[in-house]
Amino acid sequence: METIKALEILDKSKGYEYALMTTFGFDIGFFERFILNRLYDNDIKMVSLFVDSNELLKSLEHVSNSSMGRKYIVHPIETKGAFHPKLVLLLGTDRARLFIGSANITTSGYLRNNEILHIFDYNADYPENLKVITSAIDFFERINELSYKQDEETFEGIKQLAYYGKTGENDELFFINNLSDSIFNQVNAMIDEPDRIDIAVPFYDNDLSVVQALSDLYPKAKINLFVQNKKSRFPVEKQGSTFVSRIYKYRGFDEKNTAFYHGKVFRFDTKDTSYILYGSANCTSSAFLKAFVNGSNIECDVLEKGTKGEFDSFFDSFMCIEEALHCEHISYNYTEKQNFYYKYGILEKELRLYFGVRASCAFSVFLGENKLNSKIIGDDIVICVDTDLLSNCPDIFEIKFVYDNKEELVKCWFVNKEALYINRTSESRDVIFSTDFDNKEDRYIEDKYIILKETSLTPDELQNEADFNKVFGSANNDKPDDETDSDEDGIISYVIPDADCIQKYNKYKRINTIRLDYIRAYYEKICKSLYDISTGINHPSSHSTSVPSGRRLPTDYENRFKRFIKKRINDLVSNSFLTQCSYEHYLSSILVFINVFDKYTKQDKVDGLFDADFIVESKMAMIVKLLEKAISENLSLDEMNTTNTIQIVIQAILERHFLSSIETPFVGIDNKVLLSQLNKLFDIRAIYKDYVLTSLNNISESFDKTIDESTALEYIDNLFGYKDDAGLRKVITQDYGNEAVIDINDETITITVKADNIVNHYSVRPNTLKELVNYCVAHQRDRFAVIFENAKPRNTYGPSADPIKVIAFNANIKTASIERVMERYSGKKETQRDRLHVINKSQS
Repeated sequence: METIKALEILDKSKGYEYALMTTFGFDIGFFERFILNRLYDNDIKMVSLFVDSNELLKSLEHVSNSSMGRKYIVHPIETKGAFHPKLVLLLGTDRARLFIGSANITTSGYLRNNEILHIFDYNADYPENLKVITSAIDFFERINELSYKQDEETFEGIKQLAYYGKTGENDELFFINNLSDSIFNQVNAMIDEPDRIDIAVPFYDNDLSVVQALSDLYPKAKINLFVQNKKSRFPVEKQGSTFVSRIYKYRGFDEKNTAFYHGKVFRFDTKDTSYILYGSANCTSSAFLKAFVNGSNIECDVLEKGTKGEFDSFFDSFMCIEEALHCEHISYNYTEKQNFYYKYGILEKELRLYFGVRASCAFSVFLGENKLNSKIIGDDIVICVDTDLLSNCPDIFEIKFVYDNKEELVKCWFVNKEALYINRTSESRDVIFSTDFDNKEDRYIEDKYIILKETSLTPDELQNEADFNKVFGSANNDKPDDETDSDEDGIISYVIPDADCIQKYNKYKRINTIRLDYIRAYYEKICKSLYDISTGINHPSSHSTSVPSGRRLPTDYENRFKRFIKKRINDLVSNSFLTQCSYEHYLSSILVFINVFDKYTKQDKVDGLFDADFIVESKMAMIVKLLEKAISENLSLDEMNTTNTIQIVIQAILERHFLSSIETPFVGIDNKVLLSQLNKLFDIRAIYKDYVLTSLNNISESFDKTIDESTALEYIDNLFGYKDDAGLRKVITQDYGNEAVIDINDETITITVKADNIVNHYSVRPNTLKELVNYCVAHQRDRFAVIFENAKPRNTYGPSADPIKVIAFNANIKTASIERVMERYSGKKETQRDRLHVINKSQS
């Protein structure tokens, strides 16, 4: 396949979440423009790239701006040879796609060279490719161990895929790497003795050691070489070797296409069978004859088994010529490496850069003219950089080491965890709050001022609004049908509003319309987020926001506006106003304030106007009063107001816990009591998770703050305390439906589910599993079991099939283990045991 077509296929690659890639040569600009953008456009944002460390240094020489560490992670791989595989592996919930071939992630690799590339899909239509996919995943996990493991989030996520760890059966397709054994040895073990071997690669070592080794192993085989004249690296003096049957010289695939041939193909033909080997391995000793553990390159190939003549197309396209062979030797240029080398960097609360050193010495470190402090931790030199120094630094910057009257400049970049999280979990969308006082785009401070000034937030304002409504209600409802109809004294029985009264009434109507628009818009936003999470479209649900690169200080006008906001919030939380207004009025007023906060923290990035402490405590003061009103008046709310209330309360609880630096909050009620009140109103114990995930996205957008999902869920769970029987049943039913049979007794818990498609139940759903463990710990149960029974009779699979009959999960809390037993209709059983994460009761 032409590599340009690979870009077209990337354009259409949807339904995947993860992208793992390897390359030897690396062109950062090409990757970000041609590949990364395609991945992000298809919502593939968990991107990890493994690159040869020396080639990565070369790629950084002329680059200053990059998305490395912010939109994707690069893992430099140090080897004695070369890190040489060329893979792109896309992974999704129910599908996978593997690109394997000879193309590096460079302009030449994808747009200029003649390359060999093949794509393997795994999905419901192509189950036969599972073996090659899981082998590729295993390869990436192994090379991740060779790296600095900066992207554990991606590798932990991949472990949750349904096909992870599964073994497919395919005797005609093999994914081969040389981490533990040479490609030469592995191929020999898989093929029958060939009578013909064809080799088309661009690089041959100067001794033709691979060709010699193949000739020694298969003395009866005719070995043919395909050499691109004047472009391949080939020892011309070896062309008369007795172990070479024929050399096919060529210039290209046709008269016009004389680009550099960079493919790597070996064909082994036996009497009845043909094998094709292609990927990254050249015809050199370090690529083909040696294993990485013995100091060679790291390579990846695919070996396919087929019929005689099936793979002719790999060779028939060469336009062979009759002319003298003119090629250069392969060159091995040794470049002296610097004493100091960069490993990785991470920006969290501070920037930490990690370096290695080849020969210990006394040194000083500088960023520009600023001297930096360093310390030795194990084998690493660790440098902490004040983030203020980064304001004028490009994305790729230099650290200077001074030692022994020498200077070394080391190129650096770093992983910005917050920016990476935002990029990985964001998607394009429109700002939802587009309604203001004049029905224009909601952007200007004057509009906010008018809305908040005219919204009734005190008892007097509320009374005035009620009076005007009463007047117009009387005028509209009590006006007689016959204007001549009057009482006997001739006095009209309704009030005719004057011009000023009409103007004020219209103002209240417009403001009320805007308030209700905030309620509807917020509700629609939350519903979309909850739907995305429940369907797996986005997990956690997240949406992009325009984040300006710089921040600014507030203007004098904005500082005055902050004082106005404080006063209006004080008006809103007064007890006398609380008793007079409606719940919907109070809720909509809170949402108006939340929108104001979002505008200045999320969109405009104004420093020092509304800081996290002020926002959190202001929200909390209003929310406490809101729940107080709902509880005291025993209100029954509609779906929209219920959803909005649950969301703003859960988010406020998380913001107070994770963002506020105030040791003694202004609002006396603690989070546990607040959550208890919310649960009393709406019974959210079984549904709170999705609201937490939505909150984390909102917090990330508004405060540029990433909160770990599992940490947040565990915090809320601990505030609740563990479930009772009814709560546990509700969670299980939510995951598996009303048909799940749940047996809870003094000894154990057993859940039995009739499964229409039992292969979808190779694991217990995470939420059910977590709650079962928590319940057992809290209620001192030692065991639980989850049993999936095949709802289809055996005869629907055909007489020779042996499908799964039962999948049973038996958990032991004391040993923190869970055993999966798969029983087939034949009686055959397959058992697998794993660790079970158990929280001690004391932790709860």
